[in-house]
This record gives sequence, structure tokens and C-alpha cells, in this order.
Amino acid sequence: ISMYKTGDTIWIHDYHLMLAPAMIRDALPQAKIGFFLHVSFPSSEVFRCFAQREHILKGILGANYVGFQTKEYARHFLQTSSRLLMTDLNEAELKYKGKVVSVKHTPVGIDLFNLDGQLRQERVLQWRQLIRAKWKGKRLIVSRDQFDRVRGLKKKMLAYERFLRENPEYIQKI
Repeated sequence: ISMYKTGDTIWIHDYHLMLAPAMIRDALPQAKIGFFLHVSFPSSEVFRCFAQREHILKGILGANYVGFQTKEYARHFLQTSSRLLMTDLNEAELKYKGKVVSVKHTPVGIDLFNLDGQLRQERVLQWRQLIRAKWKGKRLIVSRDQFDRVRGLKKKMLAYERFLRENPEYIQKI
């Protein structure tokens, strides 16, 4: 709050700071505040069981923008806010105490334009040639994932298993 200058946008990330948007809003009523939740947001049936449910929702609703990784989590948040705090809503925003809060889903992904430029760098081209020489005649699948629901690793592995089941000729080639 002490570092804030008019025109700044304040970004708050993840569940451990769910109360922060409202706290900052109290001190800086005109600030632009964004909040992004990187974990799942439960359905209203589950959320209503939390003892501090209204406190948490009001904390998040201190933001002008609330983001989630999936459409399902954004929908859960909108429904929960509507059911517990009686907010007016549509598919992409809600109104609470005279304020409009934008609610969106933005999956974490790859910056394709940046990646494309990196793939053309000389050191990357050399590395690719080394990999091709080492694994000649093989197809490689390279991935870096964490095992959680948002990243879909389980679905990726099931898809790979299905691919091999339907294309057994690739079993020794990948």
C-alpha cells in the first residue's frame, strides 16, 4: 500500500492472499486490483461449508478482476457469490455493493510467439540437432508437468496410452 502510485495496477496471486484484495481496497478505494487463483475453486455446495465463507468471498471481491484457470472454477465462484452474497451476475462479471467485478478464466499456457522466436536461436538449433542424432529413428515426447488437476497430466497420460493401444506399431519407436 505504501508503494502504490495513482494509475498502478495491483496484482494478487493465489489462495493464501484471498483476503488481501478487500484489505487493500479499504486503504486504496480507487486502485485497480486484480486477483488470480491458481488452485481450484470449489462448488457452492462445498464452499458454503467453510466457516469463514463470507469473509473469504468478500476478500476476493475487493478486486476489480478475478481470474481462474478453468471456466468451471470461474462458474463456481460466480455461483457461490450469487448464492451466498446475493450478487447480481452474468457469465463474465458480477455486481457487489455497487461495484462491477470482472470474472474470467485464463488457462496458464505457452507464449507461442516467444517460443517460436526461441526455437530459431542458434544454440537451440544446435541442441535440437544433438537430440535428433542421439535418438535417431525414434519419436520423442518431451513434457514438463506437475501432477494436478489444472495441468491435465492424467489426461495426457491416458491419451498417450490410448494412442499406443490404437497404434501399437509406435510402442518401440517412442
